[in-house]
Amino acid sequence: MLSSTEAWTQQTRQSCLDVCAAYDNPLFLAFAERALRALLADELRRYTPHSLSACLWGFWQFVIDSRQEVNIRVFNPEPVKEGWRAEGSVIELY
Repeated sequence: MLSSTEAWTQQTRQSCLDVCAAYDNPLFLAFAERALRALLADELRRYTPHSLSACLWGFWQFVIDSRQEVNIRVFNPEPVKEGWRAEGSVIELY
């Protein structure tokens, strides 16, 4: 039997994957599933499923748009533009 934290974590991950499915991209969905498995319950509590999905989609687009070079993106996500908010600046490396 799962603890309440484990059950909540699974439910939250599934809710996020349900939102990610709306992007209608099987490769992105596989990426999101793997990324969400790496997040701890404390990390999942910081964001809504919609915010997490928007964050993952933004990173996915950054990776897809990257070619054979090193890419760095630094930004302060805003709900209107990126669909999510962070407590500070975000640095993405690929």
